[in-house]
Amino acid sequence: MNKSQRDRKRSGGTSRARSAVAERASTATNPRGAARWISLILIALGAAVYTNSLWGVFLFDDAYAIVDNVRIRGLFPIERWLATERPIVELSLAVNYAVGKLDVTGYHVFNVVVHVLAGLTLFGLVRRTITANSEWGIRNAERATAEPPHSPFRIHNSAFVFAFVVALIWLVHPLQTESVTYVIQRAESLMGLFYLLTLYLFVRGATSARSWPWYIAAILVCASGMASKAVMVTAPVMVLVYDRFFIAGSFRKAWDRRWSMYLGLVATWGMLFACGILQHVFAPTTDRTAIGFGFKGISSSQYALTQAGVVWHYLRLSLWPHPLCLDYAWPVARGGGEIILPLAGIVGLLSLTVWGCIRKHWLGFVGIWFFVILAPTSSCIPIRDVAVEHRMYLPLAAVIVVMAAVARAGWNIMGRKTLRSGASRRWIEVAAVGGVVALLGSCTVRRNRDYHDDLSMWKEVAQQRPDNARAHVNIGVLLEQRGQVEEAVKEYRIALGLEPDYADAHYNLGVAMVRLNRVEEAERAFRDAIRLSPGDAPAHVNLATLLYRRGDWDAASAEYGEAVRLAPYDQGARLGLARTLVKKTRLDDAIAEFRRVLEIAPNSAVAHLDLANAYIRKGDFPAAIEEFREAARLEPTDLVSRINLGTALRMEGRADEAVAWFREVLRIDPDQADARFNLADTLIEQGKVDEGIDEYRQVLRTRPFDAGVYVLIGRALLRAGRLDEAIAQLRQALALDPNHAEAKKALEYALSMQNP
Repeated sequence: MNKSQRDRKRSGGTSRARSAVAERASTATNPRGAARWISLILIALGAAVYTNSLWGVFLFDDAYAIVDNVRIRGLFPIERWLATERPIVELSLAVNYAVGKLDVTGYHVFNVVVHVLAGLTLFGLVRRTITANSEWGIRNAERATAEPPHSPFRIHNSAFVFAFVVALIWLVHPLQTESVTYVIQRAESLMGLFYLLTLYLFVRGATSARSWPWYIAAILVCASGMASKAVMVTAPVMVLVYDRFFIAGSFRKAWDRRWSMYLGLVATWGMLFACGILQHVFAPTTDRTAIGFGFKGISSSQYALTQAGVVWHYLRLSLWPHPLCLDYAWPVARGGGEIILPLAGIVGLLSLTVWGCIRKHWLGFVGIWFFVILAPTSSCIPIRDVAVEHRMYLPLAAVIVVMAAVARAGWNIMGRKTLRSGASRRWIEVAAVGGVVALLGSCTVRRNRDYHDDLSMWKEVAQQRPDNARAHVNIGVLLEQRGQVEEAVKEYRIALGLEPDYADAHYNLGVAMVRLNRVEEAERAFRDAIRLSPGDAPAHVNLATLLYRRGDWDAASAEYGEAVRLAPYDQGARLGLARTLVKKTRLDDAIAEFRRVLEIAPNSAVAHLDLANAYIRKGDFPAAIEEFREAARLEPTDLVSRINLGTALRMEGRADEAVAWFREVLRIDPDQADARFNLADTLIEQGKVDEGIDEYRQVLRTRPFDAGVYVLIGRALLRAGRLDEAIAQLRQALALDPNHAEAKKALEYALSMQNP
């Protein structure tokens, strides 16, 4: 072969190679219609497996985060939900409350929508990662300057299929149920959505001619994620790592090309400071903190060593998600067997990740994704809950990518050897994926049913983790809510048997003892709770209430005062303190305290009523009348404020207005005896004796054997000089109650007037 022939041969070979690569690349991007169909399938299947989650109930932390959370009771003023560690989550809850109050269905719908959107974003991110990887390989193949990147996506026309499989399995995996079906854990899924969107928008910007709109959107989304949950802190790092692996090729190039965008992403960390999260982690302000270096339940080193076993448990649940548990009460690892083997395994996975980083292998990025996203909760920052399933919301994607890639590689080798027909292989692939999705989806549906009943859920937790004291406390709380107080006490005692220094168990035992009217045991339980947790404001309030009922005003005011110090915005604590000050006749201090309550809750009818009563005791009737009026306006069905208002007007000499208010009460409730008595007394004072007596007689229709009513009628008749009628009424009173002292005294007076 001569030289020209060799050149032509070489040229033709290169042309055919380029043509083959180009053909593969042309199939990497399917028509937009395919993307739409795949998106619709993801939406349909994601919604299908979570449809029965809509019947779930508010559970555990939902109580304080939603049911009892006054901040979500309105969208405005925005300060009510901005002044939290997770303002975006609070805003979403406020929107739910504005739409449907405490109808749990709307909250579940929101969670499912967020999860499905996150799944769609994951699909787009994986697909574009494969496509970008393919294009990178094509350019280098054409230039023959470097080997294609190490990728699980060697057959480039699988981009849509691979991304679809990963996103679909991630959507229907049962390990995600805690982040979706447990309402308040929307913090995890919202953060996950913003995390994935940040990366997706970055990829769009890096592969677009006009990058800056995408980058600005990525920064804004990243800030929203920071305002949803602190795990988002790792997002700027993951964007840089992604850039290094799949776009720029090195950290230096990534920084040189997009330094301004990275500065914007890093600036979003300021949101964590603005929300108070960093301060809470590094400088906790209360002794009841459950996260951060101020947490006293476990040291940083113990927590880190324990996390090795926890992470392996997460990996096991990723592959075999059974049994799932709401509350693990994971024990601290202490022995060598609990630490060494799991830690050795984690070191092995980290070593594989480092190898992937050095070789720029896709496993390096996947490993970094897994460990970096888990780092805020599964490293050395102590958290009361050592293991919870929702922390795997995003890391699960890394596990699924690895398993899908391994399965695809193994099938490519085995399938080609056993099946010649490409169509047969594809049908088997579809059946295999369908089987996995059906199995996982059915497990998700079954797990969602566990969220339909809170008591059943906690009984299941207690069965799985018999040493879980918190499970027994929650069972007790739910039994108590159902009126089974004695059974609740048994659960609290079981919890205290497992964990004698469990402050919440002592507190709940005290509450149950109050309901059983076992006051001494209740007081002892509250004192134990305070001893173990001095910063527990509700325990101080409950102890103060017992002391108040006992008449120990000094001790009660001290406990209420401590509760106010610990929780300055606790309306109940301040009301209790103010009422105690009234009992101690420190009326000016009490009035000032009632005023502080109204600064916190200006629409509190109870506070206005108590303040008015304090003014009455002070003798300031005009001020009392205004407060009674406000209480009546705020609570249209409250009769006490109206009766007291009428009484105050009567004492001020404004009889006509008093009569009007008493009649208003009787219009609402004709059998209201106090209003009837006050109306009768006021009419008699006005000289309208017959009208007053008629009102007394109205009382006798419902209380015909009440001797006191006959005494009142007799006195009214005496006042009108109708002695014979008065004597008859007083004798009727004594016939009903021969020992009625007032009737005897009034009768003696009437007889003396008759026979002077």
